[in-house]
Amino acid sequence: MTTLLTPTAADRMSRLTLLLVLALLVTTPLRVHALIGVLLLYALAYLVAHPEARGKKGTPTLFLTPAQ
Repeated sequence: MTTLLTPTAADRMSRLTLLLVLALLVTTPLRVHALIGVLLLYALAYLVAHPEARGKKGTPTLFLTPAQ
């Protein structure tokens, strides 16, 4: 088993990523967050309404499950 990062490096990277995301959230206008939320809701609604889009036929489900 190979690891890409040591636990210390992974912790440092996750903290830096969190700070970057928080900085972006603070510096972008609120209307951008609203637009991103609407686009995410649209994407989720599309996946629920079109199960064939994710390669599975049958009843639409909210969770993506592997095909059997």
